[in-house]
Amino acid sequence: MVKIAAIGRLLGKQLKTPLVAVVEPVHAGFVAHAASISVFAYGRDDAEAVEVLKQGIESMYRGEEFLDLRAVIQSMLLPDHLVAGRELEAQSS
Repeated sequence: MVKIAAIGRLLGKQLKTPLVAVVEPVHAGFVAHAASISVFAYGRDDAEAVEVLKQGIESMYRGEEFLDLRAVIQSMLLPDHLVAGRELEAQSS
């Protein structure tokens, strides 16, 4: 059965909108991938597959050879000043 997982944080920062990952069962585990980023990950269960996907995206972001992926991820991250503003709004509610 295909599952959908929402990733709300990457690189210790909040995303503007969650990254939607599709998690599908394969022979002995699960594969996770996101439509907007061509990275795939494998895990023994769906949670592990999503965690490995996050780690893979983050490690590619830090690498030197994936500058196009870095630009895509950078555009998805909320600027620090907006994150602080959202935290203040949540505290005052």
